Amino acid sequence: MTTLLRDYLNKTTTSVRDKFKSDTLRSAKKFLKNHKELLILNADKGNVTVLMDKSEYDIKIQTIVNDISTYKVLKRDPTNRLQDKNNEIVEKMFSNKIIDVKEKNALLCKTANPPRIYGLPKIHKEGNPLRPICSSVNSPSYNLCKYVVKILKNVTMSSVYNVKDAIEFKNKIKDTYVYDDESLVSFDVVSLFPSIPVDLALEIIASKWEDIKEYTYMTKEFFLTVVKFCIKENRYFKYNDKIYEQRSGMPMGSPASPVIADIIMEELLKKFEQDSVNKPRLLTKYVDDIFAIVKTEDTNDMLTILNGFSKSIRFTIEVEKQGKLPFLDTQVIRRNNGYQRESNIPIYMIKRTSN
Repeated sequence: MTTLLRDYLNKTTTSVRDKFKSDTLRSAKKFLKNHKELLILNADKGNVTVLMDKSEYDIKIQTIVNDISTYKVLKRDPTNRLQDKNNEIVEKMFSNKIIDVKEKNALLCKTANPPRIYGLPKIHKEGNPLRPICSSVNSPSYNLCKYVVKILKNVTMSSVYNVKDAIEFKNKIKDTYVYDDESLVSFDVVSLFPSIPVDLALEIIASKWEDIKEYTYMTKEFFLTVVKFCIKENRYFKYNDKIYEQRSGMPMGSPASPVIADIIMEELLKKFEQDSVNKPRLLTKYVDDIFAIVKTEDTNDMLTILNGFSKSIRFTIEVEKQGKLPFLDTQVIRRNNGYQRESNIPIYMIKRTSN
């Protein structure tokens, strides 16, 4: 991108469009140079760029990390200790012929850094709260966690609920009819990774060992030990020169957390369908965002069943308003025919029909 911009700016002849781009680029650089109090951030959803005042950003992050029920300040940085333990596990994997020399060298950690926390603004919610994200690149267990992910991903390949993006979601709901006594609803987990108990995660992974063992030479006990190291002992991060430990749940920045959360959400939805008297006619999810078409009278019962899965995993519900419901980067609209587009937001239609 840098090369393209440099070549573009050094062109001797420019069209009107090129001049507009060049002037816009220069004015943007000048603006940011004169406003160092601003941060450029990605929005949590929607592929949108956000400008936020640094002081406002810092207040919101500090509010998150100062939650003593979720985080605590550590007196010492555990990075070196965790790096040593990571390397002990890798050496044991090599000595037991689970991995070869090349894999061993890739998994060994020599210069680890603590994970770093940052926030993505939720511009679709009032007050623009931040979704906390941790970058675990170069952290003690980063490469070992990615190795675990390769094994666990095989369990998620056969999901009946997952959609990978808005396009796949659109194709899944295409030509779906909604009856007059039904509603479009979405459910969202409050702080997904910190909400999932590690013991529950290990229990569910252990229950799926018959499927997992085909993809590793590790024993069940050793594999669970490695997973526990990744998601329980590496729950820490750095912000403003302070080290914080996450008191419960799975680490937000670990490469292993998303795939394990996906396994748990899959298990949760299977249990939900087993426990529901009136099952949703359509049920799908993207990570922790669930979309469903349910009988209007059953919406609250559905929320109660989901919140009964674990006392620490709490769901919120959003019901369609005036026939519209936002989900992922789309807005689902129920109407008689056709589809429309508003404010450059992709909008997909679900047809509506009567009983």
